Amino acid sequence: RIVEMTEVSPFEPRGRDHDDLMENSEESAINLALIGGCGSALGGATHGSRAVFAGKKAKQTPVPVKIAIERAEKLRKEQELERAQRGEEEIDFNTPEIKHAREIYNVATSLYSSEVGKRVARREREECELDDVSFAYGEVSFDAICSVITKIKQKLGKEGTGRSPPEGILQAPGGRYYDLGSGTGKTLIAACAVHEFEYVCGVEFLEGLYNTSQEVVSKWETTHKKALRPVEGREQSSTLIELFHGDLLDTTIADWVSGDVVLCNCACFSSDLMEQLIEETEAMRVGSFFVTVTKEFLSESFVLVDEQEYDMSWGKGTVFIYQRDFIKEESSLEGDGLVEEDEEEEENEDEVGEG
Repeated sequence: RIVEMTEVSPFEPRGRDHDDLMENSEESAINLALIGGCGSALGGATHGSRAVFAGKKAKQTPVPVKIAIERAEKLRKEQELERAQRGEEEIDFNTPEIKHAREIYNVATSLYSSEVGKRVARREREECELDDVSFAYGEVSFDAICSVITKIKQKLGKEGTGRSPPEGILQAPGGRYYDLGSGTGKTLIAACAVHEFEYVCGVEFLEGLYNTSQEVVSKWETTHKKALRPVEGREQSSTLIELFHGDLLDTTIADWVSGDVVLCNCACFSSDLMEQLIEETEAMRVGSFFVTVTKEFLSESFVLVDEQEYDMSWGKGTVFIYQRDFIKEESSLEGDGLVEEDEEEEENEDEVGEG
C-alpha cells in the first residue's frame, strides 16, 4: 500500500496499513519516503525519484537518513544532466491536439476521481481481508499516459529507432494497448483520447474496481468518444475496448503479451510478483514497449529507452519506458550445444583408447 509520509517524520506515515507494511517489509527497507510524495514498504529507492531508505537503525540516528537524502539528490541531478546531454525534450502539452484530448478525458472521467477508486479498493480489501500490498491503489495521470504514447509516436516508435520494426510502432492509426491492473479504467480512456488504437484492454483483479471501470468505459462508448476529432476521414473512433476481471499474470484471460504498448503500475509489487511478470514478458515481440511506474524492470530482454517523473494521484512517480530487445538466435544456442557434444565425444574416445 502506498502511504503518505513527511520529510520531517518519515517513520510516521499517515496510512492505516502501516503496521502491516512494517511486518511485510524487508529488514532494512521498512519505509520508503519520497520527499513531498509517498512511500512503499517494498518499493525501495526508485531510480529517478528523490527517495530515502529509512531503516531500523535510522530510527535511532538521523545520520543514515541524511546520507541517503544526499545520495538520492546527487543521483537526481546526474539523471537530469544525462537527459540534457541526450537532447531529450519534454512533450509540449499545449498543442491543440493534446489540449483537445485532455478536455475530453477530463469530461469523461469527471465523476471518477482518484478518491472513488481508493474507496472502492479499500472496501474490497477490508471485506476480503486482502493484506497483500500489491493491491494498493494509485492512479497514473493523464499527463504520464499522454507523454508515453506521444513519445512513442514522435520518436521512440519510429522506423529505424531502437528496436522498432520497419513499419514502426504507433506511426499510424492502430496498435494494441494494455493496462495491467487497470483500476477504474481511466488510463484506457486517456489512451483512446491520445491515439486511435485498434484495441485497448484493461485487466483488473479487484472486482469492485473492475465493475467501476465498466461504468467508465460504458459512458465513454455511449457519450464521450463522439467528441473525438475524426481520424483520417473516420466519423468516430473505432477503437475496441475490452475489460477483464482476473490475475494479470494469466495471459489466457487477456493476451497482453501481444501488445504494442503495455502499462503496469507496479509501485507496490513484491519482488516475487515482479519476477513472475518478467517471465511472462519474454513472450512479447521485438520492438514492443513495456512501461512501468516507480519500479524499474530488471530484464535482460528489454532496453530502457526513456524515463521521466510525473505527478500522480499519490505524489511524484517515475515512468520507465522499455523496449523489447532482439531475441537471441537459436543457431547460437545450438552452436553452444554442438561444442559441448564435441567435447563429450572426444572424452569418450579418450576413454575407449585407454581401455
